[in-house]
Amino acid sequence: MLEHDKELHKTIEKIYSSVPGCLPGEHWQSMFAIVDQFIPIRGAWMGHSEWWLHEDYREGYQEFYKMPDDFAASYFSMSTEDEGNSGDPLVIKALMASDNNTLRLSEVLPDRDIRMSTDAYLQWGKHYAIGDAIMFHDEFSGTKASVFIAFYRREIENDFNSHEHQQLLILKQHMMAAHRLLLQDISRRFDADKTEGYLMLVDALGLVYHMEDTIEKWLRSMDLSFTGKHLPQGLLDAITQRLTSWRHLTISTEMIGTKGFLLVKLQKNAFSDTDSLTQMENKVADLLGQGCTIKQVANEMNIAVSTASSHSKKVYSKLGVSGKHALVELYRNL
Repeated sequence: MLEHDKELHKTIEKIYSSVPGCLPGEHWQSMFAIVDQFIPIRGAWMGHSEWWLHEDYREGYQEFYKMPDDFAASYFSMSTEDEGNSGDPLVIKALMASDNNTLRLSEVLPDRDIRMSTDAYLQWGKHYAIGDAIMFHDEFSGTKASVFIAFYRREIENDFNSHEHQQLLILKQHMMAAHRLLLQDISRRFDADKTEGYLMLVDALGLVYHMEDTIEKWLRSMDLSFTGKHLPQGLLDAITQRLTSWRHLTISTEMIGTKGFLLVKLQKNAFSDTDSLTQMENKVADLLGQGCTIKQVANEMNIAVSTASSHSKKVYSKLGVSGKHALVELYRNL
């Protein structure tokens, strides 16, 4: 791996490590500072809006990082009365030219061939040296919102180079993913009903970038080799094979960005706890889990086939599995 790729990888790791315990505003400030350490920037801005996707007007919010004092007032002064809008001017103008998909604003340099054609915006962009920006139409968090992320050149006459543009684009994808994780992290903090599920982000090497203490304890109880940095090999195999379960966990995954990162949602299986089984049912479950037929279970336990069948149905019900095949699969992963 080239040195600059290693530094990019470390920066991405820092972005995801900034998630736990944050609130949205401080999280954006933290992420901008992390990017600034990697690629020095004159300033950065994040705008979050959701009003045009609802019948009722709902104003979004903004976060500014190292921006000039007059930036906010100047920015919102671009919203003109003849457009009939009073919301986020950059988002308004973007929507006028967008197809409601993720929109790159021509890489984005307002003093070049930008999709927004108004001279006023082009001149305003020159003054503040907008160097790179992207707009996300985000429904991942359940709020149906759009987030606009912009970085500003070190100097008005000193643009980011093409390699920096590409790196910033990659970083913004991961900043957005981290923002989504944060919203779900906050949701879990305030909603006790959702505490059983949890999210983490891993790369192709199994490095974990977001994790909760609870799941660390679960994973350590299932694999003593788990260090808190790399996922257990068994879980990596399950993710790779897209299995729905690994030991006591149900697994679902989603690709994030273009660098092989996986958003992994794991949920503790209620049916994995065998404490609710009686002594007889435990014995039946063990034999079935080994692949025995009902008749073999009856012979081994010296009970009637009908009795063994009755116990097996209670086992399936208590463990939440559909039948013998699912039970064998469960025991294989224990």
